[in-house]
Amino acid sequence: MTFTAGKRWQCMLINLTVSLLIGGCGQNVAPTPAASQATGSTLCFADYQRCVDPIFHNVIHAQNGTISCTQGSGCHLAPNPSGGQFQLDPNAQSDSMEMHNNFTTALQFVNFSNPSESFLLLKPSVAGRVAGVGHAGGNVFPTETDACYVTIKTWISTQVDDENSPSCGSCTAPTISSCGY
Repeated sequence: MTFTAGKRWQCMLINLTVSLLIGGCGQNVAPTPAASQATGSTLCFADYQRCVDPIFHNVIHAQNGTISCTQGSGCHLAPNPSGGQFQLDPNAQSDSMEMHNNFTTALQFVNFSNPSESFLLLKPSVAGRVAGVGHAGGNVFPTETDACYVTIKTWISTQVDDENSPSCGSCTAPTISSCGY
């Protein structure tokens, strides 16, 4: 299923409305906005579905034990997360509106100018803690060479003009058990 520009805007509007209603991640923390429509920059939807979204829903060995963004504690489980604006539907099916909502939510935490400075990478990493961007769930990615960290960074670094570009769909999904501590 390919989303039309109207559907993409509808998804983004729904996510923005929900984000405004639920509130922020905490003091002095705001997601980096996704690229503006004027630049045409976006990321690959297919690569998000295949390689990035599963990272958020699987159990990873974090510094303080096992953790999942949406399972167990459900910190980022939509629609009522305790983890602020980053909220995901763990039951989103491939190519569904819910998966596109997850994709749109993730885009809100991407820094297109400097992928390493994206909240998707900073919040759950040691580098983020050092930079003063803490994550209530603790450190999940111990280094910038962590398999899941690299997958997310590669996705962010591969910017396209169309989220359904023919160049999309070439990511390599990490082995989740190789991620984290």
